[in-house]
Amino acid sequence: LADWPSQSPDANPIENVWAYIKQKLRGKRVFTLKQLSREIRCIWKALPLEYAENLVDSMPRRYQTIIDADDGWTRY
Repeated sequence: LADWPSQSPDANPIENVWAYIKQKLRGKRVFTLKQLSREIRCIWKALPLEYAENLVDSMPRRYQTIIDADDGWTRY
């Protein structure tokens, strides 16, 4: 197993995707779990390709920041 920083759950780009989805859900009238699931799927399918590419491109920088912090605090 590779060494992994002890406190880096937010380094995972899916956290950014969830934040994006939550932002898009604001103001929507969702009353059931089925409606929520449908809305999330629609937002996911409409996620701009450029947004996803930017997240992927940010990974080396994210991990280098964590490495440089020597397990200290980072913005990720």
